[in-house]
Amino acid sequence: MVRRTHMHSLRLGVLGACAALAPLATSVAACSSSSSSSTTSNVSGNYTVDITNGNNGCSMGNWTAGAMSSGIPVTVTQSGAQVTATVNGVTGAFMTLGIGTNTFSGSLAGDQASMTASGTVQGTQGSCTFTTDATVDATFSGDTMQGTVTYTRVPANGSSGCAAIQGCKSVQSFSGARPPSGD
Repeated sequence: MVRRTHMHSLRLGVLGACAALAPLATSVAACSSSSSSSTTSNVSGNYTVDITNGNNGCSMGNWTAGAMSSGIPVTVTQSGAQVTATVNGVTGAFMTLGIGTNTFSGSLAGDQASMTASGTVQGTQGSCTFTTDATVDATFSGDTMQGTVTYTRVPANGSSGCAAIQGCKSVQSFSGARPPSGD
């Protein structure tokens, strides 16, 4: 049984659009040749993201595999190869309550981005105290993006009884689009 001190279920719809780029956090795959390019794509913009819950290996509450949420607003900003995605609206507020942030930060190489939101809100499961991190892996193509948001539990230093959450992963898939950029 999981006891929560804050909402830890993140369904990138209203509960966890975590960004996902949603996560969080976003369905068209980009060419593999551009992902090996030394230049980065222009991915900045205001995206509207849809997300689908997948495997719930971390036993996050209020998570139903296959459940979908749509219309999640996500703002992506970019400075060279550095990229940030902020999950806005109700979903962003739930993300902040659940993990402590609604912002993912990371890097972009070609059309591939990897961004992380490091959780600060503590939860408990039995005698284990933990936080929840979320990682977005996204592929951009033109004015679209798609990818996954992976949630992991991070045991607090000195916390005992955390074997059940070690290495657990809960995953969401996403796709999203921004208005045409004219690129």
